Amino acid sequence: MSTTPRTLLAIAASIAALASPQAVKAAASTWNGTTSAAWTNAANWTPGIPNTGDDVIIADSTGSANSMSLTDSRTIGLFQFGAAGTRTTTFQITNNVAANSLTITNGFIANGALATTEFSHVPIVIANDQTWSIGGGAGTATADAGIRLRERTAGNPVALTLNGTLTKTGPGQLSFVGQTVGNGNIIVNQGSLKLNAGGSTLLTVNGTGSITVNSGASLLISRNSGTFNFSKAVVMNSGSTIQFGGGAATTIYAFPVTWNGSVNLSTLATASTENNLLSGAWSGNASISAGNAAAAACTRRRSPSPGRRKAARCSRGAAYRCCPATRSRSASTGPAPSWSCAPAPTTRA
Repeated sequence: MSTTPRTLLAIAASIAALASPQAVKAAASTWNGTTSAAWTNAANWTPGIPNTGDDVIIADSTGSANSMSLTDSRTIGLFQFGAAGTRTTTFQITNNVAANSLTITNGFIANGALATTEFSHVPIVIANDQTWSIGGGAGTATADAGIRLRERTAGNPVALTLNGTLTKTGPGQLSFVGQTVGNGNIIVNQGSLKLNAGGSTLLTVNGTGSITVNSGASLLISRNSGTFNFSKAVVMNSGSTIQFGGGAATTIYAFPVTWNGSVNLSTLATASTENNLLSGAWSGNASISAGNAAAAACTRRRSPSPGRRKAARCSRGAAYRCCPATRSRSASTGPAPSWSCAPAPTTRA
């Protein structure tokens, strides 16, 4: 039997359709916590313990003190708070061995009006590019809210591994406390990301990549009695906010910042005096509105002598070339000062 070109094309198209990957929705298991907090107890799940890559849904109402324990390391797809993603009751994950980790491949949904939730005390691996959507309020540098990734125990940080870009959406707050964050990217599109050095556990945010904060979103940086190790690059895009707070009198932050467009800078201090000094490199071209800023440091370009750059105190209405902190001024009263910043000139020592 002869085969016409049209028939050959139809056969080729059929083969291509069979060979092309089809989107398959992951299976899902719902955690009820009926019998215990152990992940490996099938009685705690409906219909059963999730297989690798399955979605995990935390029921709207759960037993076992609203907690689960990882007795080994697990890999899942989506992690969701509530049948519709709107559970409002707090929930936490712990482990019985420090190395037991949770790898997430398809994001996180907690869109309910959550109270502050100490969600995770285990190492978390962001396996690939994914979105974390968190509801509730954005909080402030001194007011916690939303989902918190916590240290395992006091003084014992846990790793947050970014093998893909973590994109934060939703109006709520995602907070890191006692985490060790290395290479990788975080994008904050909505709500807030809070970096909180509280208690006795070191918060480390280092490595390659950046934290990018887009219009309408906030980066909240809080330090009380804890310690920061923070050198990951930060990008503040037009319409974003960076806010400092806590009870530490003086904190020097080494992270480099790129300022783009109109950016808001503010402080909510719980101490009588709070100075937050940015010692990392500044770049970009921005107008920074500093409302109630505890400290801002700039240098003014003066070049009577080649290779010299003299420090000048910031004053309202003046334009400065911005660079690592050299001197600071407090602006706790009067109209909010503003600075127009351009990349610092390159000079010789």
